[in-house]
Amino acid sequence: MNRREWLKQVTIAASAKLFLKHGFHQSAFATQRAALSSRAKITLALLAETMLPGGQDNPGVNGMTALRLVEERLSANRAWLAFYRRGLNHFDRFVYETTLRSFAMLSPSEREEILSAFLEAVKGRQSASGKQAIDFMEVVKRDALNELFTTKAGLRWLGYKGNVHLLGPFVGCPKREGRR
Repeated sequence: MNRREWLKQVTIAASAKLFLKHGFHQSAFATQRAALSSRAKITLALLAETMLPGGQDNPGVNGMTALRLVEERLSANRAWLAFYRRGLNHFDRFVYETTLRSFAMLSPSEREEILSAFLEAVKGRQSASGKQAIDFMEVVKRDALNELFTTKAGLRWLGYKGNVHLLGPFVGCPKREGRR
């Protein structure tokens, strides 16, 4: 028996032990529950794109990339997951009560209008739910900006050149001998 065959046997034995001990539903092979529902994912992606739309001069936010970054964080932190679920449910409820349609069914101009109306509606509230809604929108905006500034298009738009070596005289810094 060579090393590869031995590793296969050990892996199969360990997997079988897990399966017999915990059952298939709790084993390492069981799929994790999605962090957000598909409707919540679409709403979040469109919300990020509505907050920071692209134009001629700027690349804007790709909602699906922003969603991927957010889901990575949510999968590791249940508190953030609950925060996002509450915020998206609150926003979805407002959109449906106002327009009788989902956020995904609205045109881009209608999305901007409903987002402005939502922010105006919750700013006037002094309740805990109003404060949570504003906090949620701030977090979504921050995550959307984070996505924008971590993509190649966003860095190009900022004029970021990468890790460049700074040369030249720096006023106030002593010159060291033997160095450029």
